[in-house]
Amino acid sequence: MEVFINFYILSILKKTKYDTIKDNSFDDMCGFMMNKNNLKKYKLLLKLLGIGNIHIKKFMSIFMLHYFPKETMTLQDGFLSKKLENYSSNIIKYLNKFLLNNCFVGLYKFLLIENIKLYINTYDVWIKADKLFLIKELYQKYFKQEKFINETKNIKPAIKENAIYMRDKILGKIQLLTPEGFKLNFELNEIYLKVFAYELENGNYDKLLETLEHIKNLLKPMVPNRPDIHKEIDERIDIEWLKGIFNNEAFDDLFILNLFTFLFSMLERFQAQADDAETEQWKTETLKILYENKPLYSFIPGFFEKYIDKLKQIYTSINNLKDFLGNNK
Repeated sequence: MEVFINFYILSILKKTKYDTIKDNSFDDMCGFMMNKNNLKKYKLLLKLLGIGNIHIKKFMSIFMLHYFPKETMTLQDGFLSKKLENYSSNIIKYLNKFLLNNCFVGLYKFLLIENIKLYINTYDVWIKADKLFLIKELYQKYFKQEKFINETKNIKPAIKENAIYMRDKILGKIQLLTPEGFKLNFELNEIYLKVFAYELENGNYDKLLETLEHIKNLLKPMVPNRPDIHKEIDERIDIEWLKGIFNNEAFDDLFILNLFTFLFSMLERFQAQADDAETEQWKTETLKILYENKPLYSFIPGFFEKYIDKLKQIYTSINNLKDFLGNNK
């Protein structure tokens, strides 16, 4: 049975002229991906590999991302893009190896399946992030045109008319890409958390370190005249030291527990007394998660989002107090 499946996969690759795909132009590649016969055959290939043909569009995107990355990748975020590039490159490599039809074909098929699965999981996160990045760029262009139209003095009618046309054209693109009730900042935050979790799951701690540095920069100004507390924060959130710890996977559950305990101690020190009960409950729930040894990616992004929100609430309370005192001198 296995020999028959391997033969059928080899037949599909030959019938779709897979070995010549690398010579396609961008337009030819688009045609190759949209060809009904090719789609039908590659659906069968995915079924034979045990992956399921519902992922056919994602699978076909492998060819475009591998051979035309600059034309197809709006989001050049680094980690996600490199992951996609690596997986697509591996898939192309193992498809090429499969064409050799030698004694290692079983190994090549196993590696092919694993890389396709990894590609699909990464693609789901990347495609949403890529779309939101494009929408964000369009919003920036829209407001730039709007500012030019409203603030430029002595603008010539023809130039203003063209600027209005460009603004409305950009708005049309935004409306095509966004559903009713779309909130860009909310969507960007949601995908940021997903990317954060994906990177943690895959052993990348860049966003974790960036977030800790952001927290450090929020904590210290709360007590501008307390160098002793600044020193404590610097020692406990030493980014270069933490970078070495995380990147070398030199941490354990106790290390994470101590880090979280310190963060809660800072929050409890600076927050209003009225917030103590809520924070204590949240602390108990968080420590329970840590004791249950759940994977970091499953809760850390959400934890830091809430932690930063609480710090912002403290800043708001401090500013409100300053305003009150200033108005009642």
